[in-house]
Amino acid sequence: MNLTEKYSGCADTYAEKQEEYIENSIKEWFKISKLDYNLLKVNPTLMRKVVERVYMRKAYYNVFHSDMKISEYKHCALTAYWIVKLKPFWIDVDSMDDNNIEICSYINEHIALGLLFGILSEFNEDSLKIGENLLSQYVEEMLYSVKFRDLNKESFIMLLDPFYYLYQRSSMITDDNGLRL
Repeated sequence: MNLTEKYSGCADTYAEKQEEYIENSIKEWFKISKLDYNLLKVNPTLMRKVVERVYMRKAYYNVFHSDMKISEYKHCALTAYWIVKLKPFWIDVDSMDDNNIEICSYINEHIALGLLFGILSEFNEDSLKIGENLLSQYVEEMLYSVKFRDLNKESFIMLLDPFYYLYQRSSMITDDNGLRL
């Protein structure tokens, strides 16, 4: 893509693959949160815009940052950001009990946080073993920030960047025989 080309969007096959990945991640979050996934509603137009916005940012990095490729962490952070911004998901509060109304009111924020912690559990499992109380406090602080603070795309990326570099460092550690640990 050069600067004189008009942006043409991402291919449908790419978008469908990304939407499927997001859907599977959300299903995992619903299992953990013990909510009924079948209650979740999605606006397909907004969901496609989430994928499209992430794709646009990838193109931006490629053009304006010397062919930089974004990591899975940045991709996840951008997806979470656009889910919070565009709010493609909802749950009818009438279908929930009083204990889960707060989750329904902020379902997009919960899903975004679920995506962020999902990538951490995939690549940085040890980082999540900091103690149940501390992890719980961290999750609450993050949820509060996502719900009530003004966070931009770069803020979401910065939430995951330290974990990315921890993962990079751990993947470079070798034993005495030169084998990666």
